[in-house]
Amino acid sequence: SPEYMKRIAESTSQKMQELLDNNPAWNTTMASVLTALNLADELEKVKQIAREKVDAQAAEIASLKKQLEDMKKTTAK
Repeated sequence: SPEYMKRIAESTSQKMQELLDNNPAWNTTMASVLTALNLADELEKVKQIAREKVDAQAAEIASLKKQLEDMKKTTAK
């Protein structure tokens, strides 16, 4: 949506401006590249956290399924 794109653009612009403010010798190309790398790094970290959560949930589901099957076997006797 246009609102989403505006938020993303503003956030990216802010991150880039922070880099330029802290590194006055840099040009916009240098700040753009580092901003892109920083955003890619953030994305990879979030993806890793998401993968870990999915793996933990999958393990929990497998454990609960096993418990359910064990309970079914116990009550079937």
